[in-house]
Amino acid sequence: MSEKPAILHSIPGRIQLFIPLLTKVNDPAAIEAMLRSMIGIKFVKLEPTAHTMLIHYDREEIREKDVLRYVSLFCECLEEVGEKVKDKQQTSAIKGLMASWVSLERNAETILADKVVAGDFLHKLSSTLGLFKKHT
Repeated sequence: MSEKPAILHSIPGRIQLFIPLLTKVNDPAAIEAMLRSMIGIKFVKLEPTAHTMLIHYDREEIREKDVLRYVSLFCECLEEVGEKVKDKQQTSAIKGLMASWVSLERNAETILADKVVAGDFLHKLSSTLGLFKKHT
């Protein structure tokens, strides 16, 4: 399991995190765009060399704890990929995994509340990463 993101600063609608795994990101803009595509996320800025991520979110659409869960999931994806996220195939794999999560989340009555949905996603995540590793 990956090291959890640490909250550096938080006010309603804005959170700054310390994430050591960000050093694996060579295309911050792609990851920022991916995270911004999630419901309620308005702004994302990664600083890989400083290990920080700044997120602005709409409190009417998403809760802070759910933002943290998305980021934790992203960190697990980074850890599973294992090496630097340096090519489009790896970035696409992470985007696909996160898109799958967003799709599952939209079908759940509450974000991450349904353990069956979360379990199905984790199974899909493991399977997809397993296939991805074989092709690299």
